[in-house]
Amino acid sequence: MRPLLICPDPVLRRICEPAGYLGPDALRALAADLLATLLAAGGLAISAPQIGVPRRLVLLLEAGEEGPLVLCDPELLAVRGAPVARAEQCLCWPGGEAAPVRVEDVSIGWYDAAGIHCRRDMAGAQARLVQQQIDILGGRFIGGF
Repeated sequence: MRPLLICPDPVLRRICEPAGYLGPDALRALAADLLATLLAAGGLAISAPQIGVPRRLVLLLEAGEEGPLVLCDPELLAVRGAPVARAEQCLCWPGGEAAPVRVEDVSIGWYDAAGIHCRRDMAGAQARLVQQQIDILGGRFIGGF
């Protein structure tokens, strides 16, 4: 487990480097740190910059799944539908809330821990969560600090 950065920490404004260059052992260790930190904080999603590591790695908890979904170098491949403003919170902005405009139907691509490219469609809250985390990887934060 690592401490969460709190905004306005400058690491949260950095554009992250690819995570794939870390290698499988370092990726697994970072994913384990992300999971421990996320579970301790009681959140649903976390990205590496939120624990001070400016790499493109995201971890999502999924209802009904055995384990977390680890997204290495995730990217939005397609967005569908009309953008909608909805309230969101972030672990790095305690007590803060914003209503960013996002679509609620996306396709994302990423690499798994074995380096295999994956693709999935996501909708609703899960689609919003992954967009929020990808924004953080690009140095964009819902708090707008």
